[in-house]
Amino acid sequence: KGIFSLGENKSEMAKLANDLGVIDETNMIESMGMVYNGKYMSKTMHKVNKWFFKLNGMEEWNSRMRVAALSAGKRFIEKHAAGHNEHSSRYMKELGLENWSPTYDKQGDIIIDEKYKEALFRFVDGSVLRPNAAQRPVWGSDPQWMLLFHLKQFTFSIQKTILNRVGHELAHGN
Repeated sequence: KGIFSLGENKSEMAKLANDLGVIDETNMIESMGMVYNGKYMSKTMHKVNKWFFKLNGMEEWNSRMRVAALSAGKRFIEKHAAGHNEHSSRYMKELGLENWSPTYDKQGDIIIDEKYKEALFRFVDGSVLRPNAAQRPVWGSDPQWMLLFHLKQFTFSIQKTILNRVGHELAHGN
């Protein structure tokens, strides 16, 4: 199943992601269904939708991407908490960790307090496409257009999540 498996042999990072709520095995299909079809489904269509996203691998794909982003986020925060470059203090402020210093356990791992947990969520949500109503135009949420619009949802999400971040970094000379 691989390093980011969500089966019996979970990786340490997948377990952490699940413990923190970055991924939730019982709600992933539900959230993917809301992304593509919204709340306007009949019970039968809801069951078909659940089956479809399990079958096509989107549930597992999204979970794995969020686990990978969590791992990257931990490394990013550790590096920039130590003042890695001239952008480090801005990054820490954007993640809500201004004037934050990590505390460590006996094994040398950062203890996950509420501020650190929230920063990890911000990092993951800013790294992984997760299309939602806030990232689509009003007509994209209209039940008459949802079937057509779900094909365009990731294009809008790329703009909102990735390209806006690129513009933000360019504005700061990075």
